[in-house]
Amino acid sequence: MVVFIVMNDEAQRSFLRAFALALLAGLGAFPTALLMIGAVLLGRQLDQILGTSPLFLLVLLFIAVPVSILIMIALARAAARAARGRADTPPVSPPKYEEDDT
Repeated sequence: MVVFIVMNDEAQRSFLRAFALALLAGLGAFPTALLMIGAVLLGRQLDQILGTSPLFLLVLLFIAVPVSILIMIALARAAARAARGRADTPPVSPPKYEEDDT
């Protein structure tokens, strides 16, 4: 049994818009993780080269935390701005389902 979802153009645009906003919200964790991993790796490498055991690791982590928070705030504000720009569109009817017995 195959189920087809039939949507009009406005419903498709609304679905894609919601999917894009969810994807943008999910991508907020990626720069944070990348920044933290980079800070740890670079801090450990600098500490090993210069012989200052936890100094650079801690300094880079203390710098990475607020920077990652600022990045997440900027992404959230961009998503809210995008959602607010679409808020004036009227709601769409739910999609209709059709079954095909092939």
